Amino acid sequence: MSKVLIKIGSNVLTRKDYSLNTDLLESICTQVAELIKNNYQVGIVSSGAVASGRHDYVSQPDDEDLTTRRMLASIGQCRLLDKYHKYLSKFDLIIAQALLTNRDFESKENKKNTKAVLSQLFKKGYITIINENDVISTAELEVKDHHFGDNDMLSAKTAVLIKADKLVILSDVDGLHNCNPKTNKAAEIIHQVSDINKSVFCFVEENHSMKSRGGMQSKLEAARMATKNGIETFIANGSQKNILVDLLIHKKENIGTKFIV
Repeated sequence: MSKVLIKIGSNVLTRKDYSLNTDLLESICTQVAELIKNNYQVGIVSSGAVASGRHDYVSQPDDEDLTTRRMLASIGQCRLLDKYHKYLSKFDLIIAQALLTNRDFESKENKKNTKAVLSQLFKKGYITIINENDVISTAELEVKDHHFGDNDMLSAKTAVLIKADKLVILSDVDGLHNCNPKTNKAAEIIHQVSDINKSVFCFVEENHSMKSRGGMQSKLEAARMATKNGIETFIANGSQKNILVDLLIHKKENIGTKFIV
């Protein structure tokens, strides 16, 4: 069986009003079920907790302090898990949750324990929903120190830890472009990258949104870590219909960006 870790960004999972995009989430869960039928072991690194929790909270993101963000993460995480359970249980798939911090990847003992639990969950066929433990961790929530980069680096570190075969990073853009596609209509997508070097990073123009703390740079850094450890990596548009099925089952070319090992 092939082991795949799917990272879903905040901008994919939330609408402009910060509510969960439940239609899209249901579509992704349906595709996950299809992957399972095709002999994939699947885990999901899911952003969107803070953005989801903010929906009913009267505030502006720029005005929120760290404690408020922690609170919103706590509220939003429950909403995320509820929806994942709702949509995956239709296919008799059981979810699990793993909330991680950077400490879980630092010490030898913590890494060993984290790897053992996650590996067992994958082996038994549970769909593990992974996120940074925002309620106690300050790294991702602070604007100036988003260590996991909207979970991009978390997905790469987890993929390496569990020895995944593939990492798929779903974003709100089609892949890596030669310039920012949101500001330049002439931007061209780069469908395949064999070496993530300085020239590749030169294509990146950082443009963080209020809903996410990542960006293409953090995705490239995650892809570089994964590919150096033998994990084929993709960056693709999570809102594109059947994107996971097309990438991993049909193996269609010229969609998203593939980073070759």
